[in-house]
Amino acid sequence: MGTYRKVSKKNDLLYLNDKNFLLLCEDAGVFNKNARLLLTEKLDTRNRCGHPTGYVIGREEAVVVIESLINNIISDAMMDWT
Repeated sequence: MGTYRKVSKKNDLLYLNDKNFLLLCEDAGVFNKNARLLLTEKLDTRNRCGHPTGYVIGREEAVVVIESLINNIISDAMMDWT
């Protein structure tokens, strides 16, 4: 189980950082551990690109990121909405 601030009302979600939100979703059964790990990996890539780190993503890497998210997350392969 992840460690994060207790969420008792929807506004409490505003205080969770991205990685803790992903942990909360996994703990709540929205998706499995593999989905969380994949989303965390892609979040790290986004953060490297979105902050002044000097990291530049190439076309091939961008395609792999998008394709991976489509095949595993958007397709519901790793999601459990029920």
